Amino acid sequence: MHLVQCEYFKAQRLNLDITLQRSLVEIDSFVVYIVLEGEGSIKFEKGSVTYKKGESILVFAFFEQVILKPVKYSKILEIFISKYWLDLIVIAFVLHYGPVESIYNLMYWVSYYNR
Repeated sequence: MHLVQCEYFKAQRLNLDITLQRSLVEIDSFVVYIVLEGEGSIKFEKGSVTYKKGESILVFAFFEQVILKPVKYSKILEIFISKYWLDLIVIAFVLHYGPVESIYNLMYWVSYYNR
């Protein structure tokens, strides 16, 4: 269910009672899944994580697809930013830290907020 979309981000609610294979190629952004209800797992190309109500999962932009597999009926918010804003964030890090340090600082920033 589409909730909101603007030039900065898009948010939609996924109501899952069966497995959903989700292509992330066109999104070209990191994706945040916030679990409102239920439990299950999210499978990536090289692994998987389980989820339950109240948890948030950050999916990096380099993943091309995810498979959301509910164990119980799940309601999940899916949020991602527009490519324009993602590019601005990366440019800001590169200008501030330089090209090599930007990679390490972005990785730290993502891992810090993914705890």
